[in-house]
Amino acid sequence: MIYYELYKKRKNIYYDFINGKYSNIRLFSILFSLFFFFLLPFLRYNNNQAILFDIINYKIYFFGYIFYPNDFVLFCVFILIILIIFFLVTLLYGRLWCGYLCPQTITLYFFQFFSKIFEGTRNNRIKIENMFFNSYVFFIKIFKHFLFFIFLFLVSLCFVGYFIPILPLLKNVLLLNFNNLTFFIIFFITSLLYFELIFLGEQFCFLICPYARFQNIMYDESTIIVKYDIFRGEPKKSKKKNINFGDCINCLQCVYSCPTGIDIRNGVQIECINCGVCVDACNNVMLKVNRDKNLIFYNRDYNISLFVEILFKKKKFIFVFFLIILYFIFFYLFFNRLDLDFFVNRNQYTLYNLLENNIVENNYVVKIINKTNNNIFCYLNAYSIDDILINYIGPYELSLYPDCINNIYVKIQSFFENELFNKKFYKIVFYIKYNKNEINIFLKKEVNFFIF
Repeated sequence: MIYYELYKKRKNIYYDFINGKYSNIRLFSILFSLFFFFLLPFLRYNNNQAILFDIINYKIYFFGYIFYPNDFVLFCVFILIILIIFFLVTLLYGRLWCGYLCPQTITLYFFQFFSKIFEGTRNNRIKIENMFFNSYVFFIKIFKHFLFFIFLFLVSLCFVGYFIPILPLLKNVLLLNFNNLTFFIIFFITSLLYFELIFLGEQFCFLICPYARFQNIMYDESTIIVKYDIFRGEPKKSKKKNINFGDCINCLQCVYSCPTGIDIRNGVQIECINCGVCVDACNNVMLKVNRDKNLIFYNRDYNISLFVEILFKKKKFIFVFFLIILYFIFFYLFFNRLDLDFFVNRNQYTLYNLLENNIVENNYVVKIINKTNNNIFCYLNAYSIDDILINYIGPYELSLYPDCINNIYVKIQSFFENELFNKKFYKIVFYIKYNKNEINIFLKKEVNFFIF
């Protein structure tokens, strides 16, 4: 059993960069993720940024599709799909996200990479850390942290570029427009990331990150995790003689290569991010001492095909079942999503106007949202449900601007005799008609017409 000392001081981790199957996969996934992270904000589609979460104008751009707040249900279904995929992957492959794709993992990897470039191997980094603070150490430390800060600044710039158009943002940064609020936001995010990574580092993963907690409770006996073969490895090599040693020679390479600084030989731990680097480190040593590989390995407690496991394991089947249902709901909502949507708001200053000759008038603002990148021609009109005669005063034929909320001001009038004032309001319906793929589409909104 492992006991943790509360409130203990964090020890800096200096891990070796290992060559091997899983280390190379991890490096490829980090570079691939980082490449697309920097690339996606600069992609253009229909003269707009391909992916943009425009929080200022309450819009989301995604490769020609434009989503407004009234697409909230579609957004919620999408988030549920992502969450279920995350949990299902955790059930099957453990902390795969943490080890290979997590932003925290990627940024910490680059910090160690910069440390290796300027300070050398793990032993050299430890030596420099314990060295008397002189001009040489000062220069190395300052330059390393400066480059890492620049790297985080670029990451923050790109991150903000997902929420604010990246090209004007980049122009302001290149022109050193320090008066711009956006620049302050980027600098704030950069500073926050820097201090979190330097002072918390890997501790963020097992002390703060909520997803790490969820992942550990999602494990079952079939989850793929990194394990140490205790029966083959023990007892470890020691100075005692006349003892039959296991395959573990106690070289500690699995510890020295671990990004979180744990000893996998102590069993499954919350700090383990399932990256598999210790597997490569141990295999490299086993090859040198002419012993079989996979003393440390990815393992499941029993062998079973993935299809059979998902089909008959209750927990996994439930996740897959709900995932399929959500997929159908999402695509149904997505492909039946209308190009137009509209809302009818009453004039906020007057409930009604009483004109001459017993004419009652109500004023409305019709907000029509064009969710496409094209002009849409449509018709706007109104009719009564309660069999009263109404007169629609306003534009009938409309040409709606693309990607825009169009405010249309209209009036509804009706003639009433005094003896017919038996109700405070009547029901009327605004409708919009437009053509899509040679099909007439009608949208309706029911509102009240007040008479007194």
